Amino acid sequence: MDSNEKEGINKEGNNENFEKIDNVEIKSENSENKKEHNEQHQAEEKEKTEKTEEEEREKVEQSKKEREKVTEPELRKQKELKKERKWFKGFVKKVEKQEDKQIDDIIKKGWWAKRKEKKERKEEYKKSRENLIKQKKGVYEKYHKLFLIISLAILIFSVSYLVAFHAKHNDFALKDVTLTGGVAITIHTNMSAEQLESTLSKSNIKASTRTIKDIYTGKQSALIIESQEDADKITPILNSLGFKDFSVEMTGSSLSHSFYKQLIRALIMAFIFMSLVVFIIFRAYAPSIAVILAAITDLVGALALIDILGIKLSTAGIAAFLMLLGYSVDTDIMLTTKVIRSRNKPLNDRLKSSVKTGLTMTLTSIIAVFIAFTLVNSDVLRQIFLILTLGLVIDLISTWFGNASIIYMYAKKKRLS
Repeated sequence: MDSNEKEGINKEGNNENFEKIDNVEIKSENSENKKEHNEQHQAEEKEKTEKTEEEEREKVEQSKKEREKVTEPELRKQKELKKERKWFKGFVKKVEKQEDKQIDDIIKKGWWAKRKEKKERKEEYKKSRENLIKQKKGVYEKYHKLFLIISLAILIFSVSYLVAFHAKHNDFALKDVTLTGGVAITIHTNMSAEQLESTLSKSNIKASTRTIKDIYTGKQSALIIESQEDADKITPILNSLGFKDFSVEMTGSSLSHSFYKQLIRALIMAFIFMSLVVFIIFRAYAPSIAVILAAITDLVGALALIDILGIKLSTAGIAAFLMLLGYSVDTDIMLTTKVIRSRNKPLNDRLKSSVKTGLTMTLTSIIAVFIAFTLVNSDVLRQIFLILTLGLVIDLISTWFGNASIIYMYAKKKRLS
């Protein structure tokens, strides 16, 4: 090797040695710095702990000073609270140690006491409500006996009048040709009915006449003669008076009597089925009897009024009685259902509401039927409307005086108020 190459190798070795020495020195400096940092951190922690200990000591001293300041009564209270806490803890332990039966008894006693309280409150509320109801006396509470007497008086008067009428005329109503049988002669003339009746009576012929008026003008257009005499006796008299244009209708007595019996049977069957339906719906004697009694009053009262007015009953009139039966039962059933079935309100309030609805129903029917009676010229329709009007007027008394009073007494007896 050359001398120059040796010198280069020596220089590289020296440089490496110097680098190692520098690294060792740096490491020693870092370790010294870490030790100094740790010592500083430990010193700071010691200072913090010392400060916290001093603060705790100060707090303890302050609490001691405050305890020293506490008065004797406050100390007694604190002791009593401690005793109560101890007693409560002991009581809880005893309850926990008790058997399940004893715990169930305690629970039952508490439930029974709550139930008793609820019952007492309900009874107090009922008593207060009853007192309020007693203070506010309704019309039916004051006059229900008088109302019932008025309704029964109308029924008794109607029945007694019909009995007397039957004793005199051998029937409960005057009947026209359609129910008795006979002759109906229609004459187109301007002669008055009174003149024609007087001429027939002079010839010893019992007959009744009624006029037929024009619908638009209201003037007389024809006369109808109804009689049970033979047509051969009446037609010569009419020919002598100058009447040639007339029509004759004859009805056999047997046919009219059978037809009359069938109508009466239909009326009786309708009444029986109505009473059965009412009894099935309410399942009580008093409301059912009240409804039936009101219906009887309507029918008997209307028939008595027709006899008083001297109107002859026709087949259309019997049909009107069937219609009247339906009208009267509607209001009676509405009254009984509102008073007996619905018990959300007091008895007087239920009666008031039923009276309002029932009166509006009946009064509107009376007004409508009476207007039709005044406007119509047909005798058949006029008789139907007249019977309905009379029956509905009587229904106002029989339902809201008689039926309502009976149901009021029934509700009071059964404590449905």
